[in-house]
Amino acid sequence: MRRGTARFIASLVPALLLVYATARWVDGRDGSQGPGAAWNVGHVAFLGAFVGFGLLTVTLWRSSAGSSGTAAATASFSGVLLFCWVILTDLSPALDRLASLPDLVMAMGPLVFIAGFVALLAIHCRQAGVPRWWLRPVIALIALVLVGANLDLLPATAALIALSLWDVPLRHPSTGVGSGQIFGHEGHPSSAN
Repeated sequence: MRRGTARFIASLVPALLLVYATARWVDGRDGSQGPGAAWNVGHVAFLGAFVGFGLLTVTLWRSSAGSSGTAAATASFSGVLLFCWVILTDLSPALDRLASLPDLVMAMGPLVFIAGFVALLAIHCRQAGVPRWWLRPVIALIALVLVGANLDLLPATAALIALSLWDVPLRHPSTGVGSGQIFGHEGHPSSAN
C-alpha cells in the first residue's frame, strides 16, 4: 500500500467512526435503535471503519519486524474479521442464521482486536523511532476501551484514534517497507519486482 493511501485510510477510519456516531444519534432520536436508513448507514460506516483498521493492520505489520509484530497483527486482524462479521450479521440477520458463531468467540473479538492493534501500534512506533512512541498506543487503548464501554462515546473514540495515528510514519524509515511493496521484510513473502 502506498504511503499516501495508508495516510488516507488512517484519516478515513476516524471519519467513518464519526459517521457511525452521527447515524446512531439520528437513529436513536425516536427512543430506540433499530433497522432503518440511519441504522443501515451507520453500520455500513462502522463496517468501513473496520475494513480500514484491517488495512492499517496490514500496513503496520509490513513495517514491523519480528515475530511480535506478526503475533500482534494476527490478533488485530482476527478481531477485525470478528467485528466485520458482527456488523454484517446486524445488517443481514440471515447471515447469523446461516453460520452463527459461539457467543464466547463473538465476545472475544473486541478484546483480541484491542490487544492486537494496540500492541502492533506500539511495536511499529518504537521500531520507527517515533518520539514518545509509547504515547500513541496508550491513546489508541483509551479510545478503544471508551467505545467498548459505551457506544455513545464514539465521537471521543474517533478523535482519539485520529490523534493516535496522527503523523505516525506508515513505513519503516530504515527499510522503506510499506512504501508501496506488497511485502518486504525478512520472514514475509517478497513482492515481485
